[in-house]
Amino acid sequence: MDTKVKIPFAEHNGKIVHISQVENGLSCNCLCCYCGAKLIAKNNSDNIREPHFAHYDSDDCGKSLETSIHKAAKQYLSENKRIILPDLFYYDKSNLIDFESVELEKTINYEGSSIKVDALCYTHNDHKIIVEFAVSHYTGEKKKQILSKLKIPTIEVSLPLACISFEGIKTILEESGFKEWLYYPIMDSPKLKSIINEYKKELKICKNKLLDLERDNDYHKSEISNLEELRLSQNNGKVINGFIGIGWGQKLDKPIHLSINEADLNDVILDKYRNYRLIIFNRKEEDSKRNSNLVVFIDKRHFNKNN
Repeated sequence: MDTKVKIPFAEHNGKIVHISQVENGLSCNCLCCYCGAKLIAKNNSDNIREPHFAHYDSDDCGKSLETSIHKAAKQYLSENKRIILPDLFYYDKSNLIDFESVELEKTINYEGSSIKVDALCYTHNDHKIIVEFAVSHYTGEKKKQILSKLKIPTIEVSLPLACISFEGIKTILEESGFKEWLYYPIMDSPKLKSIINEYKKELKICKNKLLDLERDNDYHKSEISNLEELRLSQNNGKVINGFIGIGWGQKLDKPIHLSINEADLNDVILDKYRNYRLIIFNRKEEDSKRNSNLVVFIDKRHFNKNN
């Protein structure tokens, strides 16, 4: 299975473009958003399941996915100038705002030092709002302290790695959620700070749960691919419809969670294969010699050596 990073965005003539917007192959004339290396566009629908960019004559730099999403989000905000601000405590209010102008990568000087913010946005009444974007690296405490001294309202937008299209970025920016205040003027109240800190703890727990779900999703995708390889290698050439599920037959450490007829387990000596994982497939055509058309394999790669 291909485990390389799938890059959704690239730089083309100084602008961030999506894989769907360029020609196939080297004709895309695109560069990596992080390292600047030449990229090749793989968007031929005939042989590419998921269109993406890839480094042409070098290994992936390891930062291309995160950086491309980060830059694409900043560009989208700059061009569309619209965002829903989070309510001070909850994500259940729609505070849609249209900016008059947006300055990207803006350096702000303060008391002899300076910080660079992702976007400095101006409202129609000339009020300022700072927008920071984060994929995996969130704003550090030192920068937060400077932002609070600047007294400029600041929000941070969380961009999941699954945000691989401009439409996905639009959803993040223009719908409630995925945002929190890093600084808001009334947050200087000690009592309010305590309430916000409790809220941030809950938010962190939710973010960790989201990451766990993403990891589980990646694992299951890999599992399905591995099981398909297992089906091809162990089925002795017989045609099978596809994978049904995973179980651990009777007398094994974990109960089976599928409805399997006893006849389907005739070839499985359960005591002998204790702690082996069972892989269940469905035959394309029912076998008249069996009570059902299910097939059970023993997956020896998952044997518990401590048995």
